[in-house]
Amino acid sequence: MRATNKYVSYGARVVKRYAPKPVKALGRKVLKKQSSRLKADASIKPPELSYGENTVINHPKLHNGARIVFGGKNNILYLESPDIVIDNCKIHFHGDNSVMYISKNKQMSHHVNLNTFNDSTLYIGKDVSFYKSFRTDIVASEHTNIIIGDDCLFSLNIWFRTSDAHAAYDAINRTRLNPAKSILVGDHVWLGQNVTLLKGTMIGSGAIVGAGSITTGKALNSNSSYAGAPARELKKGVFFTKDDANKFSQSPDRHLKYDSDDWIYAYDKDSQLTLREIDDNLAAAPTSKEKLEYLKKYLAGPHNKNRFYIGEETHRPK
Repeated sequence: MRATNKYVSYGARVVKRYAPKPVKALGRKVLKKQSSRLKADASIKPPELSYGENTVINHPKLHNGARIVFGGKNNILYLESPDIVIDNCKIHFHGDNSVMYISKNKQMSHHVNLNTFNDSTLYIGKDVSFYKSFRTDIVASEHTNIIIGDDCLFSLNIWFRTSDAHAAYDAINRTRLNPAKSILVGDHVWLGQNVTLLKGTMIGSGAIVGAGSITTGKALNSNSSYAGAPARELKKGVFFTKDDANKFSQSPDRHLKYDSDDWIYAYDKDSQLTLREIDDNLAAAPTSKEKLEYLKKYLAGPHNKNRFYIGEETHRPK
């Protein structure tokens, strides 16, 4: 008999690859009973549920084939509210000791695939808008983190990857050339269609990244627009709103000015929260529970508007 690989999925689903037919049939029979029991008890589920050595806190409502799969141990999926809807998404923990934190969003949207590997963290802030009909893929691996702030706007076919998935080495000194690095997207960031964010990308609050852009290992300034592969700065001093211009019913002239500084960010050294600081604190947290407590306190808690500002002031040597 060949070895089997086990994956424990939310809903008590157990998938055994390469298992012999009798075992598969038995698994289906057990699954049917377990699923019926979970459905009957849905209204009385406790806020924290354990799946093997993994935990779901404030379990979401799963719609249209959405799945939560645990392929490791000591992982935590945390949702700020029990009424969050996960619609046609796949949430997959491939390794151990990782955390996914999903803030209060009315709906997690469609076709969003979230993946973590060993000792990685994925944080999604409040009121992040994902495109409804096309995929967004987010992958945090190699002990790295992906931090997404509040009120972001993501178009279709967006990719986040902290690793190249394969290690490349210098042929002379044998040192690695492409180590994984974390990704930070600040508050109120707009990512256009087919944008790819690779390892080491940091995007300041209020930035706009145009369609088809690719960025890796680069800091993009707040309230600036970027485009290209690799992404280059096009204009400083811009901001956007999340209003859908396609649906404007009044004359376009009525929308030629927006008198507000709600989405304009500035340097504030006392509130600055850098990706390096976040990485260091999460690395210093030895367990997924401690990582979660850090996220609750320093990212999800009350914060200054300018916490993720990136600009000339933040690039100066200290």
